[in-house]
Parts: sequence; C-alpha cells; structure tokens
Amino acid sequence: MQATDPTGYPSPSVPVSNVVDRAIRRQLPLLFAAFAMVFACVSAVALVQPELQRDLGLSPGAYGLAATGLLVGFLAFAVPSNVAMARLGARFTFARILVCIGAGMVCLAFVTTPAEFVAVRLLTGVLAAGCAPGLKLYVTYWYPAERRARVFAVLLLAPVLGGVLLGPATAALLSVADGVGG
Repeated sequence: MQATDPTGYPSPSVPVSNVVDRAIRRQLPLLFAAFAMVFACVSAVALVQPELQRDLGLSPGAYGLAATGLLVGFLAFAVPSNVAMARLGARFTFARILVCIGAGMVCLAFVTTPAEFVAVRLLTGVLAAGCAPGLKLYVTYWYPAERRARVFAVLLLAPVLGGVLLGPATAALLSVADGVGG
C-alpha cells in the first residue's frame, strides 16, 4: 500500500528535498550566471564614461539622461515582463532578456551621437526589465519557503561578482581596443 500525505494524495516516491537539491544544483548556476551577465552589461557603460564623453561628445547631462532612461525602462516594463513570464514561461522570458541585452550591447557599439546613446540605454532598460523580479518570481515557483532565503542569498551575490569581473575585463578590452575603428 502506498503512503499518503495529510491531504490524502499519494506521497511522491522521491523525497521533495532530493528534488529541490537537484534543482539547486542544475538551475542555480545558470540563474547566477544570467543575473551576473545582465548586471555586467547594464553597468558596463559606467566604466567607459570618459571614453564616451570624448568619442561622442557626451555631456554629463546627456549621460545622466541615459542613466535615467535605463531606470525608467526598468521600472516601466518590470511588471509587464513578469506577466509575460507567467504566461510564456521562464525559459522563453530569460532567453528573451539575455538575447535582447546582448543585442542592445552590440547596438551600443554603433552609437555615434548622444541622442542615439540615450535611445539605446532606454531600450536596454526596457529589454532588461523583469530580470531581477523575474528571477525572484521563478525562485518562488521552484523552491519551498525554507530554501528560498539561501537561494536568494546566492543570487544576490551575482551582481557583486559581475561587478568584480567587469572592471578588469573592461580595462583589458579598453587597452586592446583603444583606437580600433576610429
């Protein structure tokens, strides 16, 4: 006779803790890497501000407008992005966010005027919206309450690691690519 839980349904043959441990091993590294990459892409512009000012003739006001545009895009589209995630699924939503962030960073390479820079940053904010809230929503779907705090703690380290790796990587790229293409 199969054991039942308090609701009367048959108990699963695999303990829930084993399933959660497996989900942590398989999902958490990917979620961590995705969150770190999104943070690094969004914040990379801060490290090249002097070059942007020199190459584009970007004023501090235009740079501030671009930073504001990024945040406005985040705020305006965070909720719609999570609604889309609930309807379309996490796999599609996170793939969309990562591909679009990459495309936004590629577009940033072709910016030639301050207006284009502001537009691309606004678009990047719109496209990246929902990443952090979506990760939190996804974690609530997969992990029981007693495990969520640990998972959130690990995920909150991702932007820190992304920032730590971003500085040296940006410095290396700037030293190699200085003067390339113009």
